[in-house]
Amino acid sequence: MLISPGTKLDPEDLYLRTLMMNASAHKGEKMRFLARNLLVGLIWLGGIILSFWLAKHFLGLDFQELINDHADEPVIVYLIFMTSEVIFGIIPPEIFMVWASGSGDIAPYPLLMALLAGISYLAGISGYFIGRGLHPTRFYHWLDSRILRSYTPVLRRYGYFLIIVAALTPIPFSAICMLVGAIEYPFGRFLAFSSVRILRFTAYAWIMHEVSHLWFL
Repeated sequence: MLISPGTKLDPEDLYLRTLMMNASAHKGEKMRFLARNLLVGLIWLGGIILSFWLAKHFLGLDFQELINDHADEPVIVYLIFMTSEVIFGIIPPEIFMVWASGSGDIAPYPLLMALLAGISYLAGISGYFIGRGLHPTRFYHWLDSRILRSYTPVLRRYGYFLIIVAALTPIPFSAICMLVGAIEYPFGRFLAFSSVRILRFTAYAWIMHEVSHLWFL
């Protein structure tokens, strides 16, 4: 394994990086880990869809009217989404997909979803560089002790595969990106593995489009 000249990684980080290259989990275990988290993601998506349907039919909320009220503020919506994605997805991206599905007057739905997917991917890249740049600071160590450290054992076990799972499932994508950035995982490989984030948005975009009549009609 090549280490860039002048690296400041401590022995623990170098060890973790080595483990990422040689994860202990076998293929079958990785597939089960992915399947479990995909199932959690689908349950979460189903819960959001059900919540919107209940809010429309039992609380009388008109989501189309709410969206139209902010139809001239797409930049603000995307800025909020970008901020949320960098800060560990504090607002579920599915909420923004609902906004996109009812914003046909702004731009075609596929274009709006493509922008959401691109922003989420860029947020992951930002997380990578945040982890890499802030790693020596007290702020990063505080963040690590509060949030990131819980994912370190998972990273040890599944290695780079965790990047793929986080990109496809509700596991905090930005948090994993920060963690792998902090150990200076090769950026080219990170870009390749994290690009599957776009597949998640493509699949969810189709699902949300198919069920959007539940809260817009």
